[in-house]
Amino acid sequence: MVPYIAKRFIAFSIPDDRRLFVISYEGIHELNLGPEISVQSDFSCPEGVGAFNGKKISYKQFEGPTLGLYGGTPILVRDSCEVLDLKAPEHPASDDGTVELWGPDGELLETLPFVDYSGDWQCATFSTDYRHIVIGTPYTVAIYHRG
Repeated sequence: MVPYIAKRFIAFSIPDDRRLFVISYEGIHELNLGPEISVQSDFSCPEGVGAFNGKKISYKQFEGPTLGLYGGTPILVRDSCEVLDLKAPEHPASDDGTVELWGPDGELLETLPFVDYSGDWQCATFSTDYRHIVIGTPYTVAIYHRG
């Protein structure tokens, strides 16, 4: 479960093996992806000022692409054997969306739910080490750990 981060998000980073950054209107929020997710917020960088340019973040010895309000390129395929397919809710705020994880033989391996309160943008990605799947919207971030 992801603890409360901020009111509204602009973007999030494609996570590496241990952390994810969320850029909000209030600041930059570092999520440590341990067994228990912890959040450290930096409110001196509202809207990611000085670290976020709309497409990538350079912050705390981390540099990487972002996904969100300004688009981005998610990691949707894992070694040509698993594929993520985001299904946005038809009626945001009343329906949940899903991300389907498809296997190499076209079989549905897993369906991951997410909540979208706005309908403005939704993004899903594997982490760079493929151990996490992250789904983000303007108000929510869901993180699924993959053993």
